[in-house]
Amino acid sequence: MEYRPLEVTIISAKGLKDIGHLSKMDVYVISTISGDPWTHKTPVDKDGGSHPSWDFTMKFTVDETAIQANSLNLVFQLRHERTLLADKDIGEVHVPVKELLGNAAGDDKPAVLAEYPVRNPSGKDEGTLKFSFKFGPVYRTGAGTSSIHPPPVNVPDPNTPPAFPAGNPPGLPFQLPAGYPPPAMGQYGYPGYPPPPPLGTGYPPMEPGYGYPPVQQQQHPPRRNHYAQSAGLVGALIGAMVIGENLGN
Repeated sequence: MEYRPLEVTIISAKGLKDIGHLSKMDVYVISTISGDPWTHKTPVDKDGGSHPSWDFTMKFTVDETAIQANSLNLVFQLRHERTLLADKDIGEVHVPVKELLGNAAGDDKPAVLAEYPVRNPSGKDEGTLKFSFKFGPVYRTGAGTSSIHPPPVNVPDPNTPPAFPAGNPPGLPFQLPAGYPPPAMGQYGYPGYPPPPPLGTGYPPMEPGYGYPPVQQQQHPPRRNHYAQSAGLVGALIGAMVIGENLGN
């Protein structure tokens, strides 16, 4: 399919119907190609009122066949931006792209100035819109899904299954490359792990007490009976007193 780039610069407007009522209009322009979902928007001119200016450039890609069939229009929508309410339409400009191509100076030539009337929502022409435009050379590309924008390049086909690296087909277990020896298998089937040692080997028998000497119990000397000794002394004193009294008589 054949396509052609189109560059448009929206310069200014004049003599627009003032729908601002209490204040100046804040005007901006939305531009598109008829049937194309892509749009471009200029900045908002908050000072120009009925004579706004932008000098804003936007780029399109148009289908050469659709241009020659005169089925494409360049559409400009002029709108008034409002703060509390929805934005309000001022008017529109519709220009056939084939008409612009017929008035173009040629591929990659300087831009051409154009001025078209603005038609308000009631169908009356009120004010004009000035813009410049230029076309680029035609180029070819593969079949796409849009009659305006070319298809993206190098996009993988969603119906093609993904490719896998050679040497290990999908769904099979991992295989070592040729030249590597097979891993040694242990007793439990895991490669690289040796079997466990047999029972009773590997550790010496434990000594009683786990290496610590047996605990020795301390021998305490028998405790003296202080009460028996005191009673013996008292008895000896009483006996001595009785003997003394008998000798005195």
